[in-house]
Amino acid sequence: MVKMVKIVFGLACLLAVSCAEARVLFYPTALATETNLFDGIAWTPPNMSCEKGCIYSRAKGGPFSPDEPAYRVKMPRPSAAYWRAHPPVRAGRTYLVGAWVRFANAKVLLCNDAIHPVTGKRINRRLYCFGGHNAWIEPFLSPRTLEKLGGNADEWRLCYRHISFPDGIKPGSHTSAFGLYIAGGEMEFSHPFFIDVTDLKDKSLKIDIADSKPVRSLAVVHVGLHDVEWRKEFASPVTSFSVTLPGVTDYSRGFDRNTIEGHALEVQYADGSRETVYAPQERIFQEM
Repeated sequence: MVKMVKIVFGLACLLAVSCAEARVLFYPTALATETNLFDGIAWTPPNMSCEKGCIYSRAKGGPFSPDEPAYRVKMPRPSAAYWRAHPPVRAGRTYLVGAWVRFANAKVLLCNDAIHPVTGKRINRRLYCFGGHNAWIEPFLSPRTLEKLGGNADEWRLCYRHISFPDGIKPGSHTSAFGLYIAGGEMEFSHPFFIDVTDLKDKSLKIDIADSKPVRSLAVVHVGLHDVEWRKEFASPVTSFSVTLPGVTDYSRGFDRNTIEGHALEVQYADGSRETVYAPQERIFQEM
């Protein structure tokens, strides 16, 4: 009987480990401390785009947990297809908006759209993240090169920016639309956030590692200058680690430019492999 209990307990432990969501994340500390205005707001699927063959679905699995919701959209030919939500906004407030996205050969747009309260003109606040290549070059490229161009479809990439509406908006006109930007392809997003950061003092980034393979060292690097801004060496490799970096990191670095250059977290594992996690994702841009 004792032997059977030990076997069952061992199996339970193995299942707990296998079901845990291994993660190596690098994100604004505000996501863990401030209110997310997307919480409790429903996302509606693409509408008109579906007449052109789009496929969408709600799924499970995000950067933090295998149980958190994710939103997928796929287009067989170039067109726009977005999931939509309508968080409230106030005049003169500044919001941090973004999500983790996964895609390969696709063009992703995180758009926040509203109508000016006086002029009636449409106001767009956009963030683009592109990956991929033209189909005609595929016969000339190796599978490995095609994967590099398109990106890893299993990798969560963090995209975010500030938005504000100084004069306010026409009541009820604000829409957050996340999806494919006039392109064929497939994408999904998870853990979307819309946070009022107007009075936020702490603009630091947080390193959040859990259930990963053993990590030997970490380094935070300036994406544009490639300077090492912080480093951590572990005497013994760790599989979980969490720290915020006030005074070292600033999640809004690069927001004053079109192409945002922020921070990169370089991870060296005990087995000799390496990984780089960006905050925000490298080569995202705010205007076409």
